[in-house]
Amino acid sequence: MGIECIVYMGELDIERQAPNVARMKMLGAKVRPAQSGSKTLKDATNEAIRDWINNPVDTHYIIGSVVGPHPYPDMVARQREPNLYLPL
Repeated sequence: MGIECIVYMGELDIERQAPNVARMKMLGAKVRPAQSGSKTLKDATNEAIRDWINNPVDTHYIIGSVVGPHPYPDMVARQREPNLYLPL
């Protein structure tokens, strides 16, 4: 699709999730480690938000966990709901 994808992960999470990291890189994503604090999801989220705030013109913040500023937690939570609302 020609869209740059940068994934922020905690340095410890990169080690724990090595097969997933390899797949993301194979698909063209850049994986940036969060090296501050506990080096886990919380710190990676902070790094991603920092990047988003500093590059508002060409950056969109997407996360697969129910964390971050409104409306993202609500969007992720709704996506995880069972598809009870789809017509049969």
